[in-house]
Amino acid sequence: MKNLDKFFSPNSVAVIGASNDLEKVGGHIFFNVKKSLGKKAYPVNIKGKKVQGIKAYSNITDIPFKVDLAIIAIPASLVIDEIKNCLSKNIKNYLIISAGFKEIGETGIKREEALNNIIKEHGINVVGPNCLGTLEVNSGYNLSFAKELPEIGGVSLISQSGAVIDALIDWSFKSKIGFSKIISLGNRSDVDEVDILNYLKNDPKTKVITLYLESLNDGISFAKTLKEVSKIKPVVIIKPGSSELTRKAIGSHTGSLAKDQDLVTTLIKENNGILVKTLDELFNILTVLKSKKVTSNKLAIITNAGGLGVMATDQLINTNFNLYQLTKNEKKQFKFLPTAASLNNPIDILGDADSLRYTSTLEKLIKIKDIGSILIMLTPQVMTDSLEIAKGIVKLSKKTNKNIVCSFVGYRQVKSAVQYLNDNNVACVTTPSQAITALNYLYNYSSFKSENIKALRVNLKKVSSVRKSLKNYHGLLDYSKTKKIISLLGIKLQNKKILKQVQDIKKIKLVKNKKYVLKIDSKQAIHKNRLGGLVLNIDNNNFRLEALKLFKKFKKFKDLSLILEDEVKGQEIIIGLKRSQGLGEFLMFGSGGSDVEKINEVNWTLCPVSLKKAQDLVKNSTNYTLLKNKSIDFKKLYQLIVKISYLLELIPEIKEVDLNPVICSREKLYLADIKLII
Repeated sequence: MKNLDKFFSPNSVAVIGASNDLEKVGGHIFFNVKKSLGKKAYPVNIKGKKVQGIKAYSNITDIPFKVDLAIIAIPASLVIDEIKNCLSKNIKNYLIISAGFKEIGETGIKREEALNNIIKEHGINVVGPNCLGTLEVNSGYNLSFAKELPEIGGVSLISQSGAVIDALIDWSFKSKIGFSKIISLGNRSDVDEVDILNYLKNDPKTKVITLYLESLNDGISFAKTLKEVSKIKPVVIIKPGSSELTRKAIGSHTGSLAKDQDLVTTLIKENNGILVKTLDELFNILTVLKSKKVTSNKLAIITNAGGLGVMATDQLINTNFNLYQLTKNEKKQFKFLPTAASLNNPIDILGDADSLRYTSTLEKLIKIKDIGSILIMLTPQVMTDSLEIAKGIVKLSKKTNKNIVCSFVGYRQVKSAVQYLNDNNVACVTTPSQAITALNYLYNYSSFKSENIKALRVNLKKVSSVRKSLKNYHGLLDYSKTKKIISLLGIKLQNKKILKQVQDIKKIKLVKNKKYVLKIDSKQAIHKNRLGGLVLNIDNNNFRLEALKLFKKFKKFKDLSLILEDEVKGQEIIIGLKRSQGLGEFLMFGSGGSDVEKINEVNWTLCPVSLKKAQDLVKNSTNYTLLKNKSIDFKKLYQLIVKISYLLELIPEIKEVDLNPVICSREKLYLADIKLII
């Protein structure tokens, strides 16, 4: 693990490119560094003389003192030579602010490659290039060109965007969310998100880690690190890019449905990262994270406006929360409320509710053991003293382990109350829907349980033999090889007749009044239906004619054969596997058939899959109700998902697997078509 202390708490810093002009990056950075370190800030300027009243050095080697950190803010074309110069002074840590590297294209890419070579050769630590810098708020160190330090607190921020850092610093003054450490990663030539997560994991002043993530250097290492760090402290991640171009692999359904965004989302969620979609959600969850852990999904809501209660209830549909229903005996405890009040959760204590009514209701709910969280909503009305109500809530919050979150809707009339709540560690967010969303994120984080997945028992000798047979093979496997590989997992395929040549047509005998499917099998036929290589409703009357047509139509396919199988009716699903370079191995489940890409109703999970995960995957799918209505054998479906999920781990040569469709009926699961891509 890298030692990154000197990027946050150096004893001495040289700013190469320091200037008297505060409008220049080098000038502004040196102003901040000088303010942070005083006499231990050394300006390096080619002209020498003084910079901002401090003696300057024309060359880094002229500085007679030890330098812990070199901050470089000069034209990109000069950076490599300057680092070589710094190496003669044995400087180990570099913050490269300069832009003009891989982000500008070919010239910059070559420049960054040269930088990477120096990093590897000399074992130096580099943050950047093209970054904002670092901030250590507790010590008052601003080693960046950010305008000011934010409020002090327990949130540390890792960002791939300097602009996001500026926005969050500005927001911190309003929200009273304080920061500990902030780092702008830039191009991540050396230090990346994994290094910083590992560093902050053991930082006692960091209580929550926030990560603005545009891309991943190494998704597999990131996932492993995220899983470990999130056991100790929450990691809140905002990742833009839902419109990223799809990464297609050869062209299977699984490949074309596998967007990077979907896979990264799966990677984050299944390693207990708190993934938010917008900056608003980020601000809200950071506010709510000041609260206690959510230990139960039973929620009680207090409101003085029925409309707010309806809004909150609507938002609950897409969460893991349930509204707690008061028992008859519990309702008797609320006799102090007006007869017009509603106890049918949300508990509507009416528009004339004063501080006493709010606090009395809250006090009774706190005593109910099964309630895990309480959401208190308020709109300013004639009888509403919002500040007095806020004071009562804060007082009671200190006497309970339940999570209390508020939503005081309005601005001028609730401004002081909202400030009071947030100042006293009771989260208050703008709208009920935002409060519910933030609470749900917190509950999912608090209730996350890592699963120990057992290894699948297989014949390792057979696996080794299969892997040897795949050497130097690329593309789609034929049916016979596919069947052999699938059988390694203990998955039995239904009997299918293979026609290698026209002469085989005469050998086939069909059962009278039974329907069959006839399709081509070839390395060149990934999508048989699109090519016209799949024929339904085959029987004794049309089999020979249709078989001859297919042999003739696809005669250019040197490896052509035909497959004859039973025509089965039922609900069609897709199960897919995807090996994503740098991210890992994933399983996909959803609605299947030829229109799978148009429907695009699929969910992803990491491989391998436990039985519980398989159950959750199916039950959370859009076609679960349809499958339930068909009374399918869910036990067999779960077992199929679990078994197939081990395939990429067993045989690394496989890139993608496509089981589409798997036809589900009351009697059985029928694997109608299977594609394995090497």
